[in-house]
Amino acid sequence: MLFTTKAFFIFFPITVLLYFLAPRKFKPFFLLAASYFFYMFADIKLIGFLLFATAASYVFGILIGSAKSPGRKKAYLVAGITIVLSVLLVFKYLNFFADSIASISVILGFDVKAARFSLILPIGISFYTFMSLGYLIDVYRDKIGPERNIITYALFVAFFPQLLAGPIGRAGSLIPQFHGKGEFDYQRLMGGVKLMAFGIFKKAVIADRAAILVSSVFDNPHGYTGLSMIVAVVLFAIQLYCDFSGYSDTAIGAAKILGIDLMNNFDTPFYSRSVREFWRRWHISLTTWFRDYLYIPLGGNRTSKFRHYVNIFLTYFLSGLWHGANWTFAIWGALNGFYYIFSQIFSGARDRAASLIKIDRLPRLRGLAQVVMVFLLIDFSFIFFRANKVQDAFHIIMNLATGVTTQVRTPSIVLNLGLNGFEMSVLVLSIIMMEMIHLYMKNSGFKKFIDGLFAPLRWIMSYVFIMWILFFSVRISKGFIYFQF
Repeated sequence: MLFTTKAFFIFFPITVLLYFLAPRKFKPFFLLAASYFFYMFADIKLIGFLLFATAASYVFGILIGSAKSPGRKKAYLVAGITIVLSVLLVFKYLNFFADSIASISVILGFDVKAARFSLILPIGISFYTFMSLGYLIDVYRDKIGPERNIITYALFVAFFPQLLAGPIGRAGSLIPQFHGKGEFDYQRLMGGVKLMAFGIFKKAVIADRAAILVSSVFDNPHGYTGLSMIVAVVLFAIQLYCDFSGYSDTAIGAAKILGIDLMNNFDTPFYSRSVREFWRRWHISLTTWFRDYLYIPLGGNRTSKFRHYVNIFLTYFLSGLWHGANWTFAIWGALNGFYYIFSQIFSGARDRAASLIKIDRLPRLRGLAQVVMVFLLIDFSFIFFRANKVQDAFHIIMNLATGVTTQVRTPSIVLNLGLNGFEMSVLVLSIIMMEMIHLYMKNSGFKKFIDGLFAPLRWIMSYVFIMWILFFSVRISKGFIYFQF
């Protein structure tokens, strides 16, 4: 069930109303039933995988928490991780591994045909699998105790706002909230509605509209060159951000209305001044998951420099593979790992260069240059993220500059990519509107200025925003990009 569909706009208000009307002791049962209905609305057959991950991690969580010896405790952890992770590995990566082995065999002079398996990837499996794994590891580390109430634990895994595409919740934060009273709060309601509206605006008005142009180029890369490719590459970064942060905002807002606080997943990442900062502000729940459950256990930065760089690279490489069983994602992850490593290696040289050209005396100019550079680097890596094949990504890279000089004189060429002049204007104005909202949310001075405006003027601004969503949402809504992960 998409957040931008009529079905959700019927389902969610009814769920909220019945949830707050239900007696306190029945609230978790009702919310769990609503979450399972939400998931089964997409495909009822896929509920079995969610139930399996829930049951397996619940049982092993209790076994880990009850183990009397460290050896048995670790054995239960390994067994639990293996069982929970096996479903993800089989359904998401089995064909990928088979194809990779076949490709390597050709390089080595053998002719091994790739075995193909007809497997349907359950939506949201990467997210609820990582939540289950994080829970098992936290119980093993004694950060939390095992949850023995199966309803509460099942609700932690399946809570519908975050079920399909995160944020990836932590048991230590979420489970105690499900034991709360679940009382109605008007201020939370209004805050949640505003956040949901902003998320739907990002998705339905910006991301889905940008997707039309982006798909025109990336799905037929040999039909375009130069300016068309550059516009598509830049817009994909905006599309991806608006699509995923739009989902996160809507999920966080929906949970907020129900009295549950989910972790923030994005923090205006395109204003970052370094690659490291970017990954602290992009898909925060996944970045921190890999940091806490992979990077730090590998040794983090408490090792030799070489080992430290290896740890960084492995973390980013596996993060790339988490996004999809395709070498495009692996390359994307590896490229960002190299960015991070190089930024650390050459940080001193970068500062000396800035001092030499005197730009360090102009901190705002230097900050702007850093923001632009980080965006260009990240946007370049997103070519691999979006490309259907590795060959397509390299073709786009090799042809980004082809014919640009001529095409700049006829910029109307970008209007032949699925969006007419009016649609492009709506897209650009919507992006500007989004950044003004970001400024309101992040800048206390601007927020104070807007809040101090004449009340009727603020109401007019709100109505304009609502009408903008109603009139300019793309009618045929596309699935959220992260559903495929």
